[in-house]
Amino acid sequence: NAFEIEKAISGCVNERITLSDVAAALYLSEKQTSRIIIKNYGKPLSAVIADRRLTAAALLLKNTDKSVSQIAFETGFNTECRFFELFKRNAARPQQARLIKRERYDRG
Repeated sequence: NAFEIEKAISGCVNERITLSDVAAALYLSEKQTSRIIIKNYGKPLSAVIADRRLTAAALLLKNTDKSVSQIAFETGFNTECRFFELFKRNAARPQQARLIKRERYDRG
């Protein structure tokens, strides 16, 4: 089941996906699907998706000159506010991530 879950959520970075969507793809109830996700990932689906979106956003911040706003929307966040809130809780401010990249480049 872990492989099927991974397959079902693999495109979640820039699309909206719900527990109901994943459960339907697996032909399981939402409750069963939720239990399997927590067993395999140690967190609920929403947290798994948020982690993937934040990872994708961090890569874009470090490797592109796109605006923070553009990156937020490209990685599936509905609002910049939500993006900043999650990014700050899990890493640093998005602008800091970009500065860290530039400092390393300037030294390198």
